[in-house]
Amino acid sequence: MSEKDVKDSVVSEAEDSKESKKTETEIKSEAKAEAKTKEAKTEEKPKADKKESKADEAKNKKNDKKTKAKTNWFKGLKAEFSKIIWPDKQTLAKESTAVLIVSVILGVIIAAVDFIARVGIEFIVK
Repeated sequence: MSEKDVKDSVVSEAEDSKESKKTETEIKSEAKAEAKTKEAKTEEKPKADKKESKADEAKNKKNDKKTKAKTNWFKGLKAEFSKIIWPDKQTLAKESTAVLIVSVILGVIIAAVDFIARVGIEFIVK
């Protein structure tokens, strides 16, 4: 055998091995494509029926998308709520008390600034 014959046989073997090593996804996608072409060939309807069915399909897809979006939103909401670490009663009481105290203090400060500003403006105006 010559070198050329050896190279040709190696190349043909490599090509054969590439074809046999198709991934599962490639095989599945080929099968889906074949199924779609078969369906298209078997479903030969009049044009009016196709238009009506396309309109119905579009409406159904739109409704399905809305329904899926709502259910996905609620599933996501439920998942987020399960991540929350809720405080116990003692912690809740402490934090609520702190918020009330800070709110009262800020209210007093704002009232004082308002009073001082009002008195100052009345003094300037008179």
